[in-house]
Amino acid sequence: MKTKIIKKFDKPPPKAFNNEYPTSHYQFKNPMLMMVCGVRNSGKGYTTSKIIRDANSENLYDVVYMITPTFQSNRAQFGDLGIEEENVYYPTKDCVEKVIERVEQDRDDWEEYLVEMEIYENWIAKTKTSKAIHTITDDDVEEFVSAGYITLEGDIIEGMKMPEWKYPTIRKPQSLLVLDDVLGSGALNHSAGLTKLAIMNRHIAPLTGEEGGSLGLSVIIQTQTYCTTQGVSRAIRENLTELVLFNQKGDKVIDKIVQEMGGAVDPDEFRQAYEYALKEKHDNLTVSFNPKCGTLRYRKNLNELIMFEESIKECQCKKKAK
Repeated sequence: MKTKIIKKFDKPPPKAFNNEYPTSHYQFKNPMLMMVCGVRNSGKGYTTSKIIRDANSENLYDVVYMITPTFQSNRAQFGDLGIEEENVYYPTKDCVEKVIERVEQDRDDWEEYLVEMEIYENWIAKTKTSKAIHTITDDDVEEFVSAGYITLEGDIIEGMKMPEWKYPTIRKPQSLLVLDDVLGSGALNHSAGLTKLAIMNRHIAPLTGEEGGSLGLSVIIQTQTYCTTQGVSRAIRENLTELVLFNQKGDKVIDKIVQEMGGAVDPDEFRQAYEYALKEKHDNLTVSFNPKCGTLRYRKNLNELIMFEESIKECQCKKKAK
């Protein structure tokens, strides 16, 4: 065998945009695509509400959307999580697209806000002193008239307010969509929007300004079965970033999960974690496929890390695993 270097690929690409939401060390990476899988009464809704409640404690999401036919009956679990009824959709074929449109509207509003702030800051800089006013150009006049800071007669309007952002925290909007009790409904069956979301959730609502990137949309899908004809498609399952498993019926399901995980996780480690985590009726195991650190890959009941020796050795976190 012979080898020959034909070209040097030594020019680095431009810096990639990072669409991740800032999160604490033990918080899941966001935007995420999570599936919570367990039979009826296993505790899926309760666990999902804990995940949202913890995210709320970190002010992670500006808005939470839900697609569900049972929001009213599940108020005990979701009613105190700040989910407004206007953000709850009944499962239909186009409900996912409607949520995506809302996220894209947030993107448009954010970019408009940035433009308004740029004009406002320019206005403040050029009107803070009588000397600074003389630096106003014809382009500024046109811009300030459009913004309402100057009248068409050229009079300066006093006391103009800073533009207001629609959400309490001034940042690119961060959102979550929860799909609950939609197995077999139009929200999943034949929904191109959901498949698109599963593949591109980090890239939903791309930004057009110089900052680049996208808003993205985190997604949690609750389902009673890992895979069925009327259930979550394989395209979605293979794009998951997080999988929360309750006790599964039979070894065939576990074998299927291991098969679809491919090389993302070590099969033996996964089976050990599964056996350790799932002992009681409402126990669950969370698998993170692209964790911040290998020591954060497996969690029992959300708050207990299951760490293996190799990941502990490789841990470079400030909160060093022990």
